[in-house]
Amino acid sequence: MMKCRPLFSSLALAVLLTACGAGGPSGTNSRADVAAGIVGGTEVKAKSPVAAGTFLLYNKNKDSRSICTATLLSRRIALTAAHCVSDEMTAVFALDAARGFQDKARLVKIAVKVQHPEYDALESTNDLALLKLEKDAPADMRPVKFPRQGVAWTELAEIMVAGYGSTMMEKSGKAKTKPPTRLRTADLRPLLGEDLRQAKIRLGRSLRESDAWRNLRTAAEIEMKINPYDSSPLIWLEQMHGRGMCFGDSGGPAFMKEPDGALRQIGVASFVMNDGSEKDGSCDLLGAYTNVFLYKSWISDTFVELGGDIRDLPFPPPSGEGAP
Repeated sequence: MMKCRPLFSSLALAVLLTACGAGGPSGTNSRADVAAGIVGGTEVKAKSPVAAGTFLLYNKNKDSRSICTATLLSRRIALTAAHCVSDEMTAVFALDAARGFQDKARLVKIAVKVQHPEYDALESTNDLALLKLEKDAPADMRPVKFPRQGVAWTELAEIMVAGYGSTMMEKSGKAKTKPPTRLRTADLRPLLGEDLRQAKIRLGRSLRESDAWRNLRTAAEIEMKINPYDSSPLIWLEQMHGRGMCFGDSGGPAFMKEPDGALRQIGVASFVMNDGSEKDGSCDLLGAYTNVFLYKSWISDTFVELGGDIRDLPFPPPSGEGAP
């Protein structure tokens, strides 16, 4: 059966970074026993702009623990996926989050969480949330920036993704269980051409074999859901070649690279989709990122409502606003 699942990494109560629930990483009691983030990814260097603007979220609910990824929009306000929001949330500002847990100066509690008002957990739509930190992020952190205008992401050769999630796949396509806490990146292609055709074939085959999948039930719905148009609220990336986001990467950024090398965040990790041919834990078909530019008004309005200075908006302010 085809799977469409959020990407938070579930953790059991008794141990740090141990999985419970739908296919998250598992298997350690030690904060020193760590793995790096993003399947097939490259470890992020300390002074890179990705390191300066990206951090791990440690989430606690009554019966579970989980991790997600997030980005700074200002010294006090951050962006992540709506499905990452939990009862208690702590920002861990460290490339190696296992070390960050041991340094109180790198830990900041989340004071306020605002999910998009039309977030739908079942359909994984409008999957965005803004967070307000209890105090400023550490001085070495730097907010990310967004593009000045909407981006034709289907025309980009590659899109860089970042996160603290699972790092490797078994031969079966299942995410390996070693716990993730280290930031990594990977360059992925937009889901187009032959990759898109193969993804649709695999998804369509799954639908023909089972009508139980709750989200997409017909080939027509697949076409509507996965068509890579610029106006889509989702950015679709192929993950069929051993690289991509997985559990723990939820809420993490997708960046475009400007001609001068500058990075601009264009997406927020929402979910992976597989065709059900492998066990739960597979992240090896495609990944979906929420297209942040299409939520410019909500992000800007909520940013200001949380006390952010309009001059610090990741989007350029409207003409005439934000002047000193």
